[in-house]
Amino acid sequence: MILAGIQFRAISLSKLLPISCCLSLALVGCSNTSGIAAFDGQSPSNTTSQVSPTAQITSAEPTPEEVLTTNAIAAYMGILSNPSTYPVSEAAQYVPNGTYSYAVVEATSDSIPELLLRVNSAEYSPVLVFTYDENTKTAVQAEGVFIDGASGAGGARSRIRASNSGVGIYQVDWNSLREIAQNTLYGIQDNTLTKVSGPEEFIFANSMPDHHEISWISASDKSGLFTIQRGDTSITPTLPTSTQAPAANLHHFSGMVTMQTANELMKGDPTPNGEPATDLYLVLVLDSPIEITAQKEGSAAQTSTISEVSLGQYIPTNGDNEWLNFLNTHVEITASADQVRFPTDTGLPLGMLRLGDYVSLRVL
Repeated sequence: MILAGIQFRAISLSKLLPISCCLSLALVGCSNTSGIAAFDGQSPSNTTSQVSPTAQITSAEPTPEEVLTTNAIAAYMGILSNPSTYPVSEAAQYVPNGTYSYAVVEATSDSIPELLLRVNSAEYSPVLVFTYDENTKTAVQAEGVFIDGASGAGGARSRIRASNSGVGIYQVDWNSLREIAQNTLYGIQDNTLTKVSGPEEFIFANSMPDHHEISWISASDKSGLFTIQRGDTSITPTLPTSTQAPAANLHHFSGMVTMQTANELMKGDPTPNGEPATDLYLVLVLDSPIEITAQKEGSAAQTSTISEVSLGQYIPTNGDNEWLNFLNTHVEITASADQVRFPTDTGLPLGMLRLGDYVSLRVL
């Protein structure tokens, strides 16, 4: 959903919306007849912000393209140093948690990367878009924002995807209870997020050819600025070694999503808290064991070799669990350090690493 051209309505937490409604909400404003962003109500007094880089980074004998790319990254570093200063449309309804994430993409086919800044929030998170103006040598905030996340009830989901070919940014909207999603491509025209094509229906489990799953990186980790997320391989600008930061603190899990009973998890032994043997749990069975260091609730980090990851208990009466869409499916999950935890309680699955959320998921 992008805040560019449709009227934003709060998604009801009390009833399931038809997918057509959820998909309209996903843009906090479907495009108007002209295709140009239009907000419902008073726009923020400052929807376009500029920031000058504190230093322009160049390499020895760079090409003109390398100069533009590295100067853009220098400008984006300034944004990540103080992300809270950039305005979010008043049409967006969100509850920020005080943290920010970002990704660098190519969305305008001009060899200068764009910055996506995610205001991490409960349920839906606004995503701001910044471009680099080579004339003013500043980063400019585009008017309108995408929305990325999930409704707390009803199954409405929205994700944004980068473009492998660099032609724009995709908004993908669907309902977890249905397999059909809608895909809309947006570009940046006159510094405004503008609908280019779509919506186009597709089966959500089957990724569109030009889609690139975005890995969100904590704003405190600047190393992600050096990788443009597009295509099968990343494009990494050549930057001075002194500016480079450690690798992003991300965990990658590849395996099969399975459903297991409490009896299967305990291998026939009694359950630790008297849980019924027939209780169901969703578990990612890894392709091969991996060693991981993760925080333990209320204590120091723990390093263990694991072969499974807990995706949570399945309670049929809840009626909404997105992992059911991937049951018996081979997936790759990327999660940040704060999205995984080793348990300290005796709940099932006993002692298994727990996945609370993820930054990206890809069907293999």
